Amino acid sequence: MESVSRNVRSLALLGVASALTVGCTGSDEVSTESAQRLIDQADMSVEAMQNVPDDALALVGSSEQDFIRDAQARGYVVNVVERDGETSSVDANFVPNRLNVVVTDSVVTDIIETG
Repeated sequence: MESVSRNVRSLALLGVASALTVGCTGSDEVSTESAQRLIDQADMSVEAMQNVPDDALALVGSSEQDFIRDAQARGYVVNVVERDGETSSVDANFVPNRLNVVVTDSVVTDIIETG
């Protein structure tokens, strides 16, 4: 079941990336270079998600407030690394129970990595 969930996330991520590219270019044509860059980014995101515990992944889609409350109840420390497209500085120290998250419109939309 876990691999099915990750595969669904991978396909969704690729679909979003494709839609964003079409929206940015204003056409259905995407250059090979752009397509490869999106695929590479999707691969990196999927690889990063494979290191995220399932109980943390289950919280993605929650409001920021609910995500933080529920993650802390599970023993995690939450660090918002991107909010509404604006990136924040990231501490280089490794914290095993830290979740680096992306927040869009007050909803946690992604966990970039742990630590």
